[in-house]
Amino acid sequence: MPPPPPSHQLPSGIDMSNPGAAVKPTAVTASTQLGGNTAMKTIDGDATTRWESDRTDDEWIQFDFGAKTLLGSMKLTWENAYGKEYSILVSDDGATWYQLRHLVGGTGGAEEFMNLNSNVRYV
Repeated sequence: MPPPPPSHQLPSGIDMSNPGAAVKPTAVTASTQLGGNTAMKTIDGDATTRWESDRTDDEWIQFDFGAKTLLGSMKLTWENAYGKEYSILVSDDGATWYQLRHLVGGTGGAEEFMNLNSNVRYV
């Protein structure tokens, strides 16, 4: 999968060494959910709730920021179950995707990604 084109990158002059302010998606969807652990629980502000997917390798979650949003860093906080291999993709239209990161050997806990250099609507 290709990296993001210049139109999906941060404007020049943005300091990517500083994580900056947290941004919150306006909507979230996912491939599946189990029980009451819906995708919306990933953005409810409650650290005791979570999204729970089926236990297959092709699960996904998509965050919609409502408009192009500057993203310099991202933090994923996992519970006991976590992705051992996954990709972080971005898009402006929800149809054409570009790969920001591909992680092999995930360890769970908190995983932080810096220098994302993205200006996109969907992650």
